[in-house]
Amino acid sequence: MRKTIRLIFTILIVVAILGIYTNVCATSAGSSEASSDASSDGSSSSQAPEETAETVTISESAITIKVDETKVLTAESSDEEATITWESDKDTVATVVNGTVKGISPGSATITAKGKTATATCTVTVEAKEETTVTESDFSKAKVNVSKDGRFYVAVAITGATINESSDYYAMITETNTKPSIPEDLLVKNGVFSLLKDKNSKTTLNLVISEEIMDKMVSNKDMYLWVIEKPEYKVNADNTPKFVKFSSETESVKLNRVAEPTYADAFFATDMTYNSDQIILNFTSSENGQRNMQIKIGKITDKAILQKIKDQNATGFSDLMRFAKSDKSFYNKTSKIDVKGYGIKYEAGTGYDTNLSIIDIGKNLEDDAYYYLYVKMDDENGKYIAQEAVTLGQSSVIEDGKWYIFFYGNEDFKWGDLGSATTDGTQMPGKLPQTGQAILIPISVVAAISVGIFFAKKYKKYEF
Repeated sequence: MRKTIRLIFTILIVVAILGIYTNVCATSAGSSEASSDASSDGSSSSQAPEETAETVTISESAITIKVDETKVLTAESSDEEATITWESDKDTVATVVNGTVKGISPGSATITAKGKTATATCTVTVEAKEETTVTESDFSKAKVNVSKDGRFYVAVAITGATINESSDYYAMITETNTKPSIPEDLLVKNGVFSLLKDKNSKTTLNLVISEEIMDKMVSNKDMYLWVIEKPEYKVNADNTPKFVKFSSETESVKLNRVAEPTYADAFFATDMTYNSDQIILNFTSSENGQRNMQIKIGKITDKAILQKIKDQNATGFSDLMRFAKSDKSFYNKTSKIDVKGYGIKYEAGTGYDTNLSIIDIGKNLEDDAYYYLYVKMDDENGKYIAQEAVTLGQSSVIEDGKWYIFFYGNEDFKWGDLGSATTDGTQMPGKLPQTGQAILIPISVVAAISVGIFFAKKYKKYEF
């Protein structure tokens, strides 16, 4: 019995061992096949992937530049870790530094951009630099023109000059013809002014107008213009600023002032009413300070002057100027006014924030009559240039003390019937009073005859 049991256990152990071996072999065989299949289709491999080849790209493959001209090239590598380096095969023709190519001499060169293993090239053609002809300044035929620029500014232009395009130009203005010294720093300050090249003319320089220049323009002193040329800086060249010559003998030009308007054209805006006054003048003026302004108003009693102006006779306003200056007038007052950025003006009354008084002349006005307005700027004993002007206006007097004066050139100014253009003997003595007497005799005779005929008819009708 015991032998039988041992035999059974022995058999079971052998069977178990054989089963385990069979399983191990099968698993090993399956793994080998799977490994073989995976190896055959490449889905799993223990080998390292192959590296992609580096490429370098450059911004331009060919460029053309001139001697001393530069051009920037850029290059990139597909390898983010690569650093681009540059070189030229002919440094005598073109050089390159960090991609910046510079032309050295005429010819052809190849610029190479290098990565780790790859390169890219650009062919550079260098051409000769265009020769620029340096024009020497010549002011011997130049003219200096001073003109009005707007309402109260002036413009100063130098025309007909041969100008060096590479030079800068400056100006100085002095009261005498004594040659001034050129400042070492030569900046636009303290008596040194800028001259700009005209955009539309290669032979013209324009003076840049400043407050300092305008102060000189209204002062009653001589003005001499000096032009300084500052050459473009060049190595081993004479770069010293110097005065140009307007002739072989002089380096300065005396400036003539612009003619000041004296008649109706001197008045930019004129408005006088019972509650406000505005007189804006076209006189040349600086932008700061105070000036004394004389205002004179009177009735024009000389109809001949009015007739001349109505007929646009050239002497009409000059006659009016003489009349106004000699007339006693009913208003004559001098006021101190502030001269600011808007020129010379007198503003008072409603709508104006000034300390000036309204010109109260209502009681002196007759409806539909003509009056002169004379304005003079005090020259303060020769300190300033002379400035005076005259115009005329037509009055409109209405009820409740309201009145207006419409000035010459205004659409409300109207010419009426001036009647006989005779003159006042106290204003313009001569033959006109005698002519008036000669005309009076025949008028009296005609009047007497007319009266006689009238009464004769009456007598015949009523048979007195």
